[in-house]
Amino acid sequence: MEAHPMKRLTPVAAAVLALATSLGATVAFGKDYVIVTKGQGVGSTNLDQAVAAAGGTLTGRQQDIGVAFASSDNAGFAATLISDSRVQDVVEDVIVPWIDPAAVVGDAESVAAVPAEAAPGAAGGT
Repeated sequence: MEAHPMKRLTPVAAAVLALATSLGATVAFGKDYVIVTKGQGVGSTNLDQAVAAAGGTLTGRQQDIGVAFASSDNAGFAATLISDSRVQDVVEDVIVPWIDPAAVVGDAESVAAVPAEAAPGAAGGT
């Protein structure tokens, strides 16, 4: 008996989503932004209405330092939000690949499985 088509589609859809996000497909899913306000402290990041009006969603805030985080698929989001008098700057929150993936040897599980004392160069290691 053949498996139900939906049962096969779910793993395929999950694989496509994983591939799309790993390739940095931000156009379809929007971009993340860091918003720096002109003030700090209580109320400095109350930008919910302004972010929504610019076509975005507030995803986080650090009011002590006057920084908020948002996501939007509106290409003019930053330009619209920067016109708010409370906002000092709006920049895209980019992912920086600090370690070249080709330089990584092994996977996270194999590295995590090596006890620190057995690691080469560690006290008691080889």
